[in-house]
Order: sequence, then structure tokens, then C-alpha cells
Amino acid sequence: MHRNPFGLAFDGLQKGNKVVYFDLILEGMEDGSISSNIHRKFVDGNQYLHATSCHPPHVLEALPFGELVRVSRLCSDKNELVKEMERTNQMFLYRGYDPDNLKKAYTKIMRKLNMEGDVHTNKRMNKQTT
Repeated sequence: MHRNPFGLAFDGLQKGNKVVYFDLILEGMEDGSISSNIHRKFVDGNQYLHATSCHPPHVLEALPFGELVRVSRLCSDKNELVKEMERTNQMFLYRGYDPDNLKKAYTKIMRKLNMEGDVHTNKRMNKQTT
């Protein structure tokens, strides 16, 4: 447990060369670098706002993009990033979000990361999960 001058304490889980801290997994690599990825708890539920909620339209349009930005910042490995972005995309589809808006957000993030060739790596990206 880590303590700081503010009296805050944080728990983390350490297994071998991996540390789980909140929603982040940090892993020490053999070359001395550190990789990061998203940690989802076993009991994690899909709690994103539903697309039919009474929030303003701009909020519902911005939410998937903002969440994909968060995913892109937390995943250091390109393959894990693509998997996590597709998983997040599926979660928004399940919550009723517009597939075209999701595809636009996904494409925009991939372009910013110079990964345009990976935009359509998964054929399921546009299929709604039931």
C-alpha cells in the first residue's frame, strides 16, 4: 500500500512483473521498458450511458470518442490497442450508439495514431451485438 503526504492510500495487485492499479496493467518487459494496458475487472459491467438517455446529443456523440482516446492513451502495445478499441466499440454498440458515429470516432483516433491501415482490422466492428 502506498501512502503520501495527503493521507491517501491506494491498493494495487502485483503478480510477477505485472502490477494492476485501478484500470491499468503495467508490465515490466525484458528490455527494461514498461508496457501498459487496460485492466477490466471480472465483474465489470457495460455501464456507458445508453444512447436513448436524455443527455444532450453532443454528449452522446462525444462520449465514444472520449472513451477511445482514453483507451489509446492507456494501451502501449499496438495489437492490444486495436483489441481494446474494438471491445470498447462493441460495448457502445450494445448500448445503442450509432454505428456510423462509432466508426467515425474509431477512424479519427486511428488516423491520429498513424494506424490508418489498422482501421478495419475486425469485420465485426460495424455489427451490432445482441
